[in-house]
Amino acid sequence: MRGRLYDLGGYPGAVSSSALHELVWGDLFRLPRPGPLLKALDEYEGCGENILAPGEFRRELRLVSAWSQMRWAWVYLYEGDLTGRRRIMNGKFRAARVARRLEQSP
Repeated sequence: MRGRLYDLGGYPGAVSSSALHELVWGDLFRLPRPGPLLKALDEYEGCGENILAPGEFRRELRLVSAWSQMRWAWVYLYEGDLTGRRRIMNGKFRAARVARRLEQSP
């Protein structure tokens, strides 16, 4: 999907972008029972209906590219402060995590 990805420590945070070259890569899942699963994911991400204060993330329906087709998918977008957060320029969190481990190894 179009966006920018940031390293938030142990997990990534994606934010919106309209630039064609700014992409976030991720996994796409078909949910057999979306209602209960989305409710559980919302609670995990801190943006469920029982959350009193605004959380770090919000769930939004976005157009994503999957298998050379455009599809609608729910995504979690980061709402927090990005000050001091490292941007993952290639939009791939797993690859960035491996690279970070290699940088830190003796």
